[in-house]
Amino acid sequence: MPAELLKRVNGWSSRVGLAPLRQRLCVQKNVKQFDDTLAEVLIADHLDRQGCALRWEVPTPTGRQCDFEVTRDGVHFYVHVKRIRPHTDQPRQLKISSRLRVLEQIRRPYVVRIWWDENLSDGQMQKYVTEASHFIEGSRLGEESVIHDTNQRRLGTVHIVAPDPGPNVSLVIGMPNGPIDRVGYIRKLLIKAHRQFMPRETNVILLASSERDGFDDFEQALLGSHVERWDAHPPSGQRIAHGRAMDGFWSARRRRDARCAGWFEFDPHAVQQEFKLLHRSETKMTPAVAHLLESLFDEPDAASRRTAG
Repeated sequence: MPAELLKRVNGWSSRVGLAPLRQRLCVQKNVKQFDDTLAEVLIADHLDRQGCALRWEVPTPTGRQCDFEVTRDGVHFYVHVKRIRPHTDQPRQLKISSRLRVLEQIRRPYVVRIWWDENLSDGQMQKYVTEASHFIEGSRLGEESVIHDTNQRRLGTVHIVAPDPGPNVSLVIGMPNGPIDRVGYIRKLLIKAHRQFMPRETNVILLASSERDGFDDFEQALLGSHVERWDAHPPSGQRIAHGRAMDGFWSARRRRDARCAGWFEFDPHAVQQEFKLLHRSETKMTPAVAHLLESLFDEPDAASRRTAG
């Protein structure tokens, strides 16, 4: 932990609202639990430096706990912090076959997530690439395929996950220990946080990610998977309209009390935490709460703030 952050956290020892959180961090011996607690510490430090009064682990009427009650200028809300744990605790160097570059030459405007068994022979890799190419060329947004050899051994998977502005396929590489449903995992974290909501209050979910490109998975978990919409007119200059499936945390106007959720990079060395906050357009909060959330969490360029339906 950086010296400046450590100094600030040590200063919490005599503060009623934050001393227990400092103590929790100090006694953690498991790395995962330490990092989970550190994610809460980063949020507490950010809010404390913004002049907020904080209470940690506030009980709810249902017997659960909100991570923080936050108060400033007579306005209050509740925060729930979850850390998106990385794919693997020990990252490895992944060998990428030059054959896979063929997939990037396919002229289809999609982001495609691929995973393959790292122990494939040259012949098996060639079969995987050939089958993946055929699948990408003839499939629609949201479709997925598991590719096997003649002995029914799984060679890998290919999944068309999102539209892309470029003319060619953009690859996202899966992890060598197997395909992982990151979107499904993040959705479960959102649901877990929702169960800890303080009833009839403004609740904000904040997810910390160690992966700089992890926002897209967060957004998809919140809003739903990308799909092709044949019941809608495509934008000017495009042949296909895109939309969202009904598998998102916010889909079909579910969980209407969850009005906003945010993502931030889990980086203890950052001078200042930067957030990407999504707001629901069909639910409203008081102007005072909305203004406070904007001042605490929104990106520096207010015009870039994302709003979701």
